[in-house]
Amino acid sequence: MRANVQPPTTYVLWDLETTGLNPAHDQIIQFAAIRGEFRDGKFAEIERYNIRIKLSEDIIPHPQALLVNRTSVELFNEGISEYEAVKLIHEIMNKPGTINLGYNSLGFDDEFIRFAFFKHLLPPYRHQFANGCYRMDIYPMVQMAYQLCPDLLRWPMRDGKISLKLAHLVQENNLSSGTSHDALVDVLDTIAIMEKLYSNAGFWREATAFFKKEFDKTFYNGGVPTRNITIGGQNYSLGFLMGHTEAFPALCLGTHAKYKNQTRWLRLDGDIINDRASRKKQGEPPFLFSYNDPRLQLKLSESQKVRIEDNLRYLAEHPDVFLTTKERHLNEQYPETANADVNAALYLMHFAETTEEKEKERTVEHLLKSFHLLEDPRKHEIVEKLRQVNKTHKELMVRLMARLITEGQKSIRLSAEDNALYQNHLARVFSMGYAAPIFDHRGQPKLTLPAAIAETEKLLTERTGEEDTLFLMHLKEWYQSHIGKYQPTYSTHAEIGLQTNVDDAAAVATAVPMMLDDTDEAIDTAQSTAVRKRVRENDDTGRVESPDEIPYSLDVSEVNDLMNFCGEVKSEYCAVNSARFDAALFTRTPGLNREMAAQSASPFPVNDVRFRS
Repeated sequence: MRANVQPPTTYVLWDLETTGLNPAHDQIIQFAAIRGEFRDGKFAEIERYNIRIKLSEDIIPHPQALLVNRTSVELFNEGISEYEAVKLIHEIMNKPGTINLGYNSLGFDDEFIRFAFFKHLLPPYRHQFANGCYRMDIYPMVQMAYQLCPDLLRWPMRDGKISLKLAHLVQENNLSSGTSHDALVDVLDTIAIMEKLYSNAGFWREATAFFKKEFDKTFYNGGVPTRNITIGGQNYSLGFLMGHTEAFPALCLGTHAKYKNQTRWLRLDGDIINDRASRKKQGEPPFLFSYNDPRLQLKLSESQKVRIEDNLRYLAEHPDVFLTTKERHLNEQYPETANADVNAALYLMHFAETTEEKEKERTVEHLLKSFHLLEDPRKHEIVEKLRQVNKTHKELMVRLMARLITEGQKSIRLSAEDNALYQNHLARVFSMGYAAPIFDHRGQPKLTLPAAIAETEKLLTERTGEEDTLFLMHLKEWYQSHIGKYQPTYSTHAEIGLQTNVDDAAAVATAVPMMLDDTDEAIDTAQSTAVRKRVRENDDTGRVESPDEIPYSLDVSEVNDLMNFCGEVKSEYCAVNSARFDAALFTRTPGLNREMAAQSASPFPVNDVRFRS
């Protein structure tokens, strides 16, 4: 029996169309790919995929994105479910020996794929390294061709500058396959560009080597001859990083303190103290070249050479300044938000380090794999097991199962508690401004209905063509049809009270402090830990049967106090309850002045987009 037999290598060129630009908040609506191999210098197609994906229930698509990729309202329900599509994409990309690549796929599409895998409980990284699979990207190869083999392509000019956009390149080189921003057309265009690059065997061999981590490791380990300098008694390597249309000289500061798979590089022909450092991951762009590479040395102007040497001399003479700059760059971290939505938790997951953590991680992996294999009536068993070991994946699973039920898989079972969790998620997504924003891992808010409607109205004033106008009008109608479509599920004493239909805004607001024995005391001591504790203790003690049980109305100052109280309680409650409190104050309170509410010491800032008319 032969050991270590490598699977045959095939290329999968792929592209996406999406509902927006945020991989945590948006979804894929079209996936196109062609699997093939090179035969006699030409790309030979083996298999083709063109998957249209239904819009998921908890997605608000961005009007600008839909206008670009021409996904009309009529297409929202065409295709297969997002779950079935993502499983199929995962299978395609993880076939042994697959090289997955696109045009700027590492800069945009691949992150969407990772988040889609994560949200659907599939391994998000295996297509990058397992079973002989890895990733490439034609776009950085085109950047390299422009610098080192400019005769391979004709280079389009736009506004006096070289443009490396795919649509411009294929047009300039007479390679266009059809309308841009259709995923399959973009795949065919990418193949046409790839064949041009492949025609130069030496270039192709050099360019594709950069996507293998071994090359970068060789550079860092001193296996690639390059220039080194000494600063403060320590040696540092110099190199060239391939930028958009130029390679620039840089100094390696070292490995990042937190992100161990990254190094930071200081550009040497600019402001070495104030400029941002460049990030380099092994096996990913920007490509890294030796500083001694004569092809790139020849491209340096005399003024660049002078600036580089001046900067190197300054750093050598001021090691304290260099050390401060180095430490700043190596410790700089991406902004994160503590209350990120569970869909955005991919990069916030803690890497297992201890034996216990690794064992728990293996347990979660086994449970997730079992979830996909189990028949629908038994999937709820995994939810109960996950509840004890991983709350993030448990909530992702609840959302996924709830969507599948909505899509017709009625044999899936959800507990009343988990169904309420999902219904409140929907109410929060489609709120008209009352619910707390939904943030991703970088603090970016999810698109809201009011913002989507406002953006559509703005586009209607800018797009005067009949086709675009009709497209946008239908989209606006779709947004408006979702106003009030989903309501929070109320279950506790206070929440039932908030659901009652009364006219007086302040009276409804009193339902929140009614969880306590004394309403006046609740307002007076709303900031105290003791009150928050009592709120939790009494959360499920009773129900308000009718509006008559709400004792009295609050004046403006008391409403402000109440909002402060809600802000405190929200910090103790999960996001679901947060949305319910907001619902009480805004959706059920027609008499409440929102500007007054926005300017109070509450969790709602005055410039929040939710308060714009």
